[in-house]
Amino acid sequence: MRLPAATANAISDDASRLVWFAEIQFDSGTVRVHTDIGEITTLGQTWVGLGALAGIGPLEETTTLTADKIDLRLSGLDDSIVPLVVDENYRFRRVAIYLAAMDPRTARLVEPPTEAATGMMNGHSLPVGEEGGDTLTLTVEHELANLKQSSGRLLTSEHHQVDYPGDLILEYLPQVAKAKPVWRGTGGTPIRSNRRRVLGGFTVPGLS
Repeated sequence: MRLPAATANAISDDASRLVWFAEIQFDSGTVRVHTDIGEITTLGQTWVGLGALAGIGPLEETTTLTADKIDLRLSGLDDSIVPLVVDENYRFRRVAIYLAAMDPRTARLVEPPTEAATGMMNGHSLPVGEEGGDTLTLTVEHELANLKQSSGRLLTSEHHQVDYPGDLILEYLPQVAKAKPVWRGTGGTPIRSNRRRVLGGFTVPGLS
């Protein structure tokens, strides 16, 4: 992450304060919050302040492509936001995190927020009754984490039909795996099918 010069200088000034912004995308809409107070209009959007009730886990930059994760802690949320996580399929929905510096004298951002990290939601916790109120924690992982997730798809004709309706290439796969092919006319049990073609001595169904 490379900050604009004005933001970097402001961060080094003890009088300035950091403001984190989080843009969380759900199927039913996008939630935009920040760690200061009140509403802030920037990047063409209005962001709702959660103040000290919000927090973002440490961001680490690495020299390799790793699937690091970030904990996004949100408390004091509007009652309409929590059901988005509880009721919707929020996993693998995009989250973008931005950083900016605020001038305490003017209560304005020194520069528009700079994107600090992006990722996908892949977990949450919602402890109830903690001191300070209920806190929603979203686990945000790098997009590369998706490469480690199993798709749940199998090499079967049924799953193949989802992407290629009507394609029969896998229809006889179980029979082929168990068949004893006829090789150069020496014994074996050929697969019986109304649609078959002999290729190199093998009886292969589904080909015409």
